[in-house]
Amino acid sequence: MLILGDEYAVYWHPDLIPTTENFAPYEYDSQEKPRKLDRPVTRDDIREIVLEISEQDALGRLSNLHLAFTDKFNIRHPDALKLAAAIAEEVDAGKTGKHPLTDDEIAGLARKLDHERADFFNRPKQFDLYASSNAIGKILLLHFS
Repeated sequence: MLILGDEYAVYWHPDLIPTTENFAPYEYDSQEKPRKLDRPVTRDDIREIVLEISEQDALGRLSNLHLAFTDKFNIRHPDALKLAAAIAEEVDAGKTGKHPLTDDEIAGLARKLDHERADFFNRPKQFDLYASSNAIGKILLLHFS
């Protein structure tokens, strides 16, 4: 019997081994319990949750803001860390019913960027674009060019 699994490669070239310290992992232990009903779940319940999640659409906005903060400032910037934590919690919003940031809080974070975004966002009518000097910016610019 042949069992196929994942394939991977390990490279030990000195230029590829990181020299920076690892971040401590985010300690996320949601105190929110999953939603429970005192009756069986219906298609209407599922439809309501899907509509709620798609109407909020916070995960995409949070992810884009996180990318913008990490490129403009750095990955350790307090707001970048706040956004990373909010993203982890937003992923569970469908189960918990709790969104970590309100629309006003998300808008407030966006204002801190002064309408500036890295060139790889490619939205010159919406933002003042600057040339990203970070690796992620160079990779994304190559990918989307």
